Amino acid sequence: MRIGYARADLSEQTLHFQLARLEGARCEHIVVERASTYDASPTELLRVLTHVLYRGDTLVVCQLDRLAGSPRQLLKTLDHMNERGILLESLGTQGEEHAFKQSIRATFEENGSVKYH
Repeated sequence: MRIGYARADLSEQTLHFQLARLEGARCEHIVVERASTYDASPTELLRVLTHVLYRGDTLVVCQLDRLAGSPRQLLKTLDHMNERGILLESLGTQGEEHAFKQSIRATFEENGSVKYH
């Protein structure tokens, strides 16, 4: 099963772009959520990951930053998905994904968890 997930901040943006991209990616269903960037646990995302998607299913997002408001939260979400065998497909461009991955790297370096050369 392919489930799309679109999230917009409470006051930030509309969902039109995300919905169009997810529809074009042939998602069987699209879950929409409005949540603060700083919300530690988006309710609909947790529901989908816990009760809708199963091992081998795919969660589709337009960009990785739609899954979480911070790199730490993203890693927690990805870990949960990995434990359950849920696949992830991001439709983001290389530039968008690279920028978000850089912020993850910076978070780890700032905390002294990982050193990159």
